[in-house]
Amino acid sequence: MSALPATPPAPANASTDLRERIRTARASLSPAERQVADWVLRQPGTVLSLPVAAIAREAGVSQPTVIRFCRSMGCHGLSDFKLRLAQGNVVHDGARDAAPERAAPPPGTRVLQNTIDALAALQDRLDPRALEAAVALVDAAHRIDLYGFGSSGVVAADAQTKFFRYGIPANAYSDPYLVSMSLNVLQAGDVVIAISKSGALPELQTAVERVRELGVRVIAVTAPHSALAALADVVLPADMDANVADRSMVARLLHLALLDALVLEVALRKGSAIPQDRQLPE
Repeated sequence: MSALPATPPAPANASTDLRERIRTARASLSPAERQVADWVLRQPGTVLSLPVAAIAREAGVSQPTVIRFCRSMGCHGLSDFKLRLAQGNVVHDGARDAAPERAAPPPGTRVLQNTIDALAALQDRLDPRALEAAVALVDAAHRIDLYGFGSSGVVAADAQTKFFRYGIPANAYSDPYLVSMSLNVLQAGDVVIAISKSGALPELQTAVERVRELGVRVIAVTAPHSALAALADVVLPADMDANVADRSMVARLLHLALLDALVLEVALRKGSAIPQDRQLPE
């Protein structure tokens, strides 16, 4: 499975002109990242006001490439890159003696930008083979159960509704007691989709261990390399930078996106189970 490179450590002097770092690192960048570097060096002011999609379009690259470039420059994502570039612009314009203030992002933009960054990274990181394996398991399942506690329970319920939308029976459980009761009816040939941001919740891990003993296949929508991921037959990874302040919010949206992709691909595979002229309520 492909993965984004680990975020390089931030330089000791955060006010160092980022443009100088870009010029220094340019030769070591991939050709696509070099396109982003060249565009940023030509438009250091414009980049501050553009979303990732516009930057990618202007530089002639994909959105994940823009995120990779930001991380190659030692930044946590596009928002961090813009902030450091703005600080460098202040220094470059002659304010070397004054420490630039860390301006608060406009209301609502931080979570939106973090989500955009995370989704772009997910698009680049997701292994199509893992999604295909998950689709095959769900398509062949006699019974589909979704387990998710806390905010993950909301995601499980949403996925259940999406399955229903395409005429696919599914059951969502967000209560540990109901999960334990569901084990009484699970059997080989069934599938459990376990959802967790951290993949370290003891109650969920215990339930999944019991599920495996029954011969039931498990799909985990969770952080890779977690305890839950280690128990699963297939992992749909939803990890993100540890420095993102709103990780729970962003993780929930990543989980929703992954499960939407799974539901749609299963529905497309079943084909005839979805009449073409059926009007689905919004």
